[in-house]
Amino acid sequence: MLEFLELSHLIMTHIGFRRDLEDANMIVQFAKTMGTMEHLNMLYILTYCDVSGTSQEAMTSWKSTLLEHLYLRTRSVLEKGSFDTEKAAQIIPKVLEQTLPLIPESESKERERCREFFGMMPPRYLLSTTPAMIIDHLKLWEKFFHDPIVFEVKTLEREGVNEITLFTVETASLFSRMAGLFAAHNLNIVDAQLNLSNHGHALQIFRVTDHAGMIMQDPDRWKRVEKDLREILQGRLSIDGLVAEKFKPSLFKKKIAQKLATRIDIDNDVSAFYTVIDIYTHDRVGLLYQMTSTLASLGLYVDVSKISTKVDQVADTFYVKDIFGHKIISEVRLKKIKDILQQVMETEPTPGWRPPL
Repeated sequence: MLEFLELSHLIMTHIGFRRDLEDANMIVQFAKTMGTMEHLNMLYILTYCDVSGTSQEAMTSWKSTLLEHLYLRTRSVLEKGSFDTEKAAQIIPKVLEQTLPLIPESESKERERCREFFGMMPPRYLLSTTPAMIIDHLKLWEKFFHDPIVFEVKTLEREGVNEITLFTVETASLFSRMAGLFAAHNLNIVDAQLNLSNHGHALQIFRVTDHAGMIMQDPDRWKRVEKDLREILQGRLSIDGLVAEKFKPSLFKKKIAQKLATRIDIDNDVSAFYTVIDIYTHDRVGLLYQMTSTLASLGLYVDVSKISTKVDQVADTFYVKDIFGHKIISEVRLKKIKDILQQVMETEPTPGWRPPL
């Protein structure tokens, strides 16, 4: 047992904080690595204590939630005793069966609209979203018919984050504009789920905190965020201009910033459907906006993003596809992606910054 824990003590944080926990194949592989419930239980306890013991701020409510989610999903696989994964075509009808009863039988039009919603949303969304949340998003879709920008803010007390849901028309730069908007308002994204319907709708779900890593409680501030969002998406406000203020040079920031070596890893094996890009670099204001703008300019579409900051170092993960929904397999293109990201990470931005393409 001690040898197992010594060899495995970092794997749970890596998967929990940096990987897509809705990837059933990855959960199964992790369960295989654990082998037994005893191994899983002990590793979960060790990981929790290890992270908590690093510093008072290291184990946030959000990180605790991620570890718990990974533990429970893995425990479910081990308890089932089978490492086989059901295909999406088998699971999605079951999800629909669980969702429809949440709508009264008397509301036949609403039930039909729910079926239509299932028909247009991507499999990953339907497999990773609870029936109750699907109903919530169905209501946002209905609002979309009257308002092309549907913005909703919820407070998730247990997780220690705000959940922002946006339902609008998809554009290639939508994620980067959202990243810029949050940066301009001193909000940190810790998780992003980006869904595209086959009708061209974007359903983007962000978990965010304020600059101190806490829930943002000020309703007036959220009204300002929504106002800026609407003006950006309607073309009345430039996201570049909004972010430019954050890129102005500061002697104070230069004195305290500790330059850490940038490392970019690109992995085509960890996911069956995505190319996974891990970026490790020093933190700075507007960094995520730069990352996402660069990925968009490279023709990459992000479906899942995991954002992690420790002191002044970031470790951000992006699950990406090309415009055709495929992994990036060309070695030439992979090298170009890595080289351009490296250049962006290692160059301090100035007002008017654009991706170097």
